[in-house]
Amino acid sequence: MKKVAIEPNVFYTVEQAAERMQLSVEMVKQLIRERRLRASVLGKSRAYRISGADILAFYDANATRPKEADHGQADR
Repeated sequence: MKKVAIEPNVFYTVEQAAERMQLSVEMVKQLIRERRLRASVLGKSRAYRISGADILAFYDANATRPKEADHGQADR
């Protein structure tokens, strides 16, 4: 699967967001339903649009962070 850049100031369809996030369309829809990924609904078509900034915010909020190193002396 080819990695595609995410532009913060661009709005993506669910399909485009799924491609950029390397997820299935259904998974992206599930994240939207669970309110873990923000999306806007357009008009009567009820089609979602997801901003690149919201995709990047999703990644930031769900990033795995390394544990802080224990700089103190461990009990021996």
